[in-house]
Amino acid sequence: MNRILFAALLQIILCFRSFGQINIQLPANNALPVLSQEEIDRIAIPAEGYAVLNKTTNCINYYLNGIWFEQCGNCLPHTAPYFIDSIIQTSSFAAIYFRKSEKDTLHLQVGKDTYNLFAAKSPHKVRVSPNADSMKVVSSVSNKCYHYQQKKEHLIALKKTATAVPYNLQIEGKTIEVRGVNNNIWFCSDWTASNLPPAKLPLLSYSDKMCPTGWKLPTRNDWENLLMNYGDTFDELFDKPTAENLSIGLNKLGAYSVEEKKTVGANFVGTYWTSDKTDNGSRYLINISANGYMFIAEKTEKVRASLRCVK
Repeated sequence: MNRILFAALLQIILCFRSFGQINIQLPANNALPVLSQEEIDRIAIPAEGYAVLNKTTNCINYYLNGIWFEQCGNCLPHTAPYFIDSIIQTSSFAAIYFRKSEKDTLHLQVGKDTYNLFAAKSPHKVRVSPNADSMKVVSSVSNKCYHYQQKKEHLIALKKTATAVPYNLQIEGKTIEVRGVNNNIWFCSDWTASNLPPAKLPLLSYSDKMCPTGWKLPTRNDWENLLMNYGDTFDELFDKPTAENLSIGLNKLGAYSVEEKKTVGANFVGTYWTSDKTDNGSRYLINISANGYMFIAEKTEKVRASLRCVK
């Protein structure tokens, strides 16, 4: 009789215990079942080591020693090591050389500017003030999991340039912007004067008295000293001059051939007079482009070009 009563009581207890609960079968393909927190709470008696993906918390839950444990891992893959190999200043730009995984994004903070480099190749150029003493670069990397490595700070000493901030002068009744470069002071705009011979302005025929009093036509050496400040950023020469760049505002008007009655090199080069003569007495012209420069010296008496003054 006692055995019968005990069996009946045990059946009643099990019935109450399983009330409102469900049994979950592990998928046959060994993938974790995906359940909500409510569904997990309704599991009757989980097997030891039973695991489930909790879609409420996006964590893996597993049952061990009668207790539910939670495991929330980081997204894979982790970021790989990255390196800032060097930072080299060229004129008003700094070239940042780096190494990183192809799947990572390199984050650079330079002053107030932020650069996110994913597919970019080394080096990456950033603009810096030519008058700055140093530059701080803060770097870090991330991937699709938004896992950031610890940020690194790089304090770089910048070389002093030989280019001054532009300023204005009154020259023959005109306000002319000028700037110092090396030991010279350059006009920041082309010069035209009323006493020049008739020409297809703004391109001018050559005259011995082209610049205002106290100023001169640049020599070939003057142009070379100017261009030495630019490294591989010659295109900056054609920008509007500011304190943040080294430009003197050259043009890309090319030259006008009187003989052929057409303009050559427009939108590609700026063609400027120099004060030097060739062996046959012709005047040297200098062509300046974003890729560098070269001299031309043939038939210059039949050419009209731009004029820039210096002292």
